[in-house]
Amino acid sequence: MAARLALALAFVLLAVPAAQPAAGGGPDPGLRVLTLHRDYTITGATAAELRTAMNRLRPRESGGKDFDARTDWWINWYYTYGRAGGSCTIAAANVRVRIVFTLPRWHPGRGAATALVEKWNRYMRALRRHESGHADHAVVNGRRILDGLRRLVPRPSCTELGRAANALGQSEIRRGNAWDVAYDRQTQHGARQGAVFP
Repeated sequence: MAARLALALAFVLLAVPAAQPAAGGGPDPGLRVLTLHRDYTITGATAAELRTAMNRLRPRESGGKDFDARTDWWINWYYTYGRAGGSCTIAAANVRVRIVFTLPRWHPGRGAATALVEKWNRYMRALRRHESGHADHAVVNGRRILDGLRRLVPRPSCTELGRAANALGQSEIRRGNAWDVAYDRQTQHGARQGAVFP
């Protein structure tokens, strides 16, 4: 099985320099994507031993099912205010998307059976594809937040504009949560994409 996605969010009222290539386009100085791996190493010489090791070492869920892999993401948005015609505007906006993958890692020994290595490699390709779906959508959500912040119309006060900006970001986070739940349901946490071992 593949992963359950966990989301978190944070926001502050600061401007920070950021630059990261945006998905499907050129560099956007307002969008920054940081990807990290926290893989866990398993050992074993048979499929049963590998399964037992994954069951023992895989990420633990609080109050839910455990899965062999996990993708966590956080979106932070930052903005500064400006003034135009007596109204408060968003002068600059930046979004940071932080993605953390947790996947199993197995280094087969010299004597590892070819069939087992091939089965493992197929599993890992499918598992990575499933987890990448979560990560790709996190970037889409980050892009939506950034675009939304840039389109916000001026407000009479910066307090009012700040409330609108943060409501927009929180709405996109909820939208991302709903998408991830649906994605895991549709793919059976990656099983329908081939992420099943053994």
